[in-house]
Amino acid sequence: MKISVKLAPLALSAVLLAGCSGMSNRKDGPAPVAGGADTSGAAGESRYGANRLGTPGDPLSQKVVFFEYDSNEVTPEGRTILLAHARKLASSRGSVTLEGHTDERGAREYNIALGERRATAARDILTGAGVSAGQILTISYGEERPAEAGGSDDVLAKNRRVEIVYR
Repeated sequence: MKISVKLAPLALSAVLLAGCSGMSNRKDGPAPVAGGADTSGAAGESRYGANRLGTPGDPLSQKVVFFEYDSNEVTPEGRTILLAHARKLASSRGSVTLEGHTDERGAREYNIALGERRATAARDILTGAGVSAGQILTISYGEERPAEAGGSDDVLAKNRRVEIVYR
């Protein structure tokens, strides 16, 4: 079978991801971060800083939508946040990247797929509210970029998210 030059990088990426995957049976939740990634600031502070989660009561200031364990279903609070951003995006030429994340429980491939399903669920809400698909890029980081390191329920919950990044 002949592989198109355009598909070669995608095929190579798939092979590399499959070869680098962990053999863990964990599902969606963090453990200490391997590779020395900087995942925290001052004690107890997210690497994204105190304002990363936005101002309470102002959904447009919120840039993170959280998810339940092993789920890509957008919560009512998440829907409110996404619809606020949809209104902003639909009336502008702005664009966003929706970054899907998981906690570290689960195999690497599973978490990449779950992060993608979360980003896609967020995208579907934005496009359903009138945002052009051309304004949205989705990407999954799976467990690779935790908001915080640690194994407590609070930390695990902070890592199960989609981040809205304006570009």
